[in-house]
Amino acid sequence: MSGRRTVGTTPDGSQAGDTNSSEQIDSMRSEISSLIQQMGQLVQLVGGLAAHDESSVDKPVREAIGCLMWLLFTRPDIALPLNKLQKIAHSPTERKWNALVRILSYLNETKDLGITYVRGSGLDLDVFVDSSYADSTVDRRSTTGLAVTVGGTVVCASTKTQPVTAQSTTEAEYIAAGEGVKEALFVRGVLSFIAPETSGATIRVREDNEGALALVQNPFSSARSKHIDVRFHFIRELFKAGKITADYVSTEE
Repeated sequence: MSGRRTVGTTPDGSQAGDTNSSEQIDSMRSEISSLIQQMGQLVQLVGGLAAHDESSVDKPVREAIGCLMWLLFTRPDIALPLNKLQKIAHSPTERKWNALVRILSYLNETKDLGITYVRGSGLDLDVFVDSSYADSTVDRRSTTGLAVTVGGTVVCASTKTQPVTAQSTTEAEYIAAGEGVKEALFVRGVLSFIAPETSGATIRVREDNEGALALVQNPFSSARSKHIDVRFHFIRELFKAGKITADYVSTEE
């Protein structure tokens, strides 16, 4: 391949790239799987860094993090590890510098990969949400991950620490679903200026936690949910009004 490689389909339905050979497609899938595995290892490494894990070193850790922050607009896949490093950047150490180097190495290895936006793919609006549980070693808060897609292609993605401490995985996923819907509503608002017919489009919420889906679909609070802050329950009103749907999707998807 030459130039920028993309993962997707061409307008005629064929696989994007210079060739349709099954060997090259398998090679691309293998490469992507390898890179995803590397990112998983990086998140585990960064997640295990303490605020004062070793003596300070004279490395431009904060400067490097500042530069990488600009890349989040086009590379949301580094948001989680970079967010964790940003929280402990006040005490530069060798391990933190090595974690930054791994992010840079990952970016270098994936600089030719991108997203293909296909004409005629539709304007269906979906939001995929997921959440960790109590992964912060400081305040035990969970982390929300979300991706909003239009016509099956990602247009908005983010990870951020939840504003409250969830009491269970179900609660963490429920909070994540609410945050995902807010992002999807914003995207729909922007999309309605471009395509007015989408202003009333139903948002499909994709969630891998059946307990969280039950909370979304149930208009009444139970012993498990009555303590949840009222600001997170607006998602129930949207579901009852038919403005969103909530469907189960496997974690692997």
